[in-house]
Amino acid sequence: GAIAELRRLSAEGLKGYGANTPPELKILDCFLLYFLLVGAVQVVYIVGAGSYPFNAFLASFFSCLGMFVLTVALRMQLNSANKVAFENFNSNKPISKVLFGWGTEGGIVRGRHSGLRFREGIGKM
Repeated sequence: GAIAELRRLSAEGLKGYGANTPPELKILDCFLLYFLLVGAVQVVYIVGAGSYPFNAFLASFFSCLGMFVLTVALRMQLNSANKVAFENFNSNKPISKVLFGWGTEGGIVRGRHSGLRFREGIGKM
């Protein structure tokens, strides 16, 4: 029935993905899966445990979402099927944008956490 057809289609899709997708895009797909799973875990946690530090949830979730979007944009620009759409772009430009975005996101998160610890340390003096 329908379940057997779904299994057949998914097996064919995975086989085609493995055969036709370059390794660079597979690595980016792993990053996309990671960002998707981290975002899902955050949503499940906030639903299950409550929303006390809601601003922290929003910051981490939107950071994860932003990284997902940056990685999708990089994947689109590096995909050889999209060469016509991105023929006027420098091939190093999307990579530098993503690395800058990843570094900026990490710097903001580290800066916020270190500032929080600093304020907590002053309060205990």
